[in-house]
Amino acid sequence: MESGNPPDDILQSVSGYAPTDNLIAPPVQNLPPAAPSAPPAPPKLPTHVNEEQARAALQHLAGENLCWGRKAADEMDMTSITPSSAFHYKLETFTESRKTKWVFVPYNFTDVDGPFNGPAPLPWNIPINPDSLFENHEKTCPVPHTENVKPCKFCSGIGSKKCLRCDAKGKIRCSPCNGSGFVDNQRCMACNGDGNQRCADCRGDGRIKCGPCSGKGQLKWFIKLTVSWQTHIGDHIIENTGLPDSLIRGAEGEVPFSDMQIMVPPVSHFPVNEINAASMSLVSQHATGFPNERIIKQRHQVRVIPVSEIQGEYKGQLCTFWVYGTNNLAYAPDYPQKCCCGCNIL
Repeated sequence: MESGNPPDDILQSVSGYAPTDNLIAPPVQNLPPAAPSAPPAPPKLPTHVNEEQARAALQHLAGENLCWGRKAADEMDMTSITPSSAFHYKLETFTESRKTKWVFVPYNFTDVDGPFNGPAPLPWNIPINPDSLFENHEKTCPVPHTENVKPCKFCSGIGSKKCLRCDAKGKIRCSPCNGSGFVDNQRCMACNGDGNQRCADCRGDGRIKCGPCSGKGQLKWFIKLTVSWQTHIGDHIIENTGLPDSLIRGAEGEVPFSDMQIMVPPVSHFPVNEINAASMSLVSQHATGFPNERIIKQRHQVRVIPVSEIQGEYKGQLCTFWVYGTNNLAYAPDYPQKCCCGCNIL
């Protein structure tokens, strides 16, 4: 299947479609007002780690890094554990977009669904549903009643084209004898003294099969509709230690609030006002941020992730590390017993 500009008479037979690739804005959605979300319950703060759990998390991290010594994790003197909680607000907007373009395929003498079957439906009137929500994927289909068969414009309907390698002669100069017919004063065995060889591209015919129409001489033109589903994500993290925000996104935690509707209302009653403000901002951005896409569904949630900052000392070297998430992941950028591969760890 290839794209291109069809003959003018085909364009005139189909109304409502542009002759080139075209991303079509959806019709205005008349959506009912979003149902108010139930006020979230006071967030249940996750349990933080004790020294034994912090050491186990650090030992696991050291074991995952081949060049880290385990002894520092085993023997580190942990002088303080400071617990805190991070908050992660996440909004997901699942949208649909539609674009069209004229394409052609070789005509294999099958049935044709052309304008004689009725007017072509507009792109957003063609029923196509996503396979699943909040997963990016794509579907294509012909727009009904847009098929039209025309002689192939690349070969003028013949089904073959002049062979360029031999200039339609069916023969090319013999390479071993350079066209002389002789090699070392002996008749050339490759061309039997003729000085020419049969063209391998056209097999001596002088013409080759037309690629676009596969030798059929006719092309079937139609409009291809491409429907794309995409998930747009916006989030906001509140975390007041030295732990990178990117780690909070992947950590496990408690979910005191979640909601899913066609259009969700902003979170407004969460005990942490910064979350309410972030939700208001992101929901507003997503409501108007995708003018060429139709919103299918939205969902948002607030997660609470435990974070413990641990101060430790190993052989006089101070170390700060963090244990975060209900699955007790560790982050230790200044672990005191790192080395390069191949070094001995004492």
